[in-house]
Amino acid sequence: MPRNGFLCTFTRQKFVTIDSIIHARITNDERPLRRVIKKFHNYTAVAHVPIVPVIGGDGSQATVDDAREAFIVELESFHLSLKKSVMICEAEARQVEEYLKGKQKIGKLASIHRSPGVELSFNSDPRG
Repeated sequence: MPRNGFLCTFTRQKFVTIDSIIHARITNDERPLRRVIKKFHNYTAVAHVPIVPVIGGDGSQATVDDAREAFIVELESFHLSLKKSVMICEAEARQVEEYLKGKQKIGKLASIHRSPGVELSFNSDPRG
């Protein structure tokens, strides 16, 4: 690993850091986040009392409550999707850990069989 703490790869005539790769993968599907932002902006626009009255604007409490409820529902949905992503990442981390443990165990067994005192015979003749 380089001294500055960043792993870089040379791809298509530019350097790409691991952080930028992770950021790109995380924000690859921004639709849920965009929906949350849209509902938030809608709620704040309806709930905010403008300085200059809007002609024909409907600022009823029912509209504000509906916008708030829509924002809360969308926010909870986004929260659930984040929890799901965290669970998937944790499961993948456990799989990697199990894989590394298995690899280490196989390496130990292989080193035991490679030791000078152990001889393996693949002779099909049982007499030696």
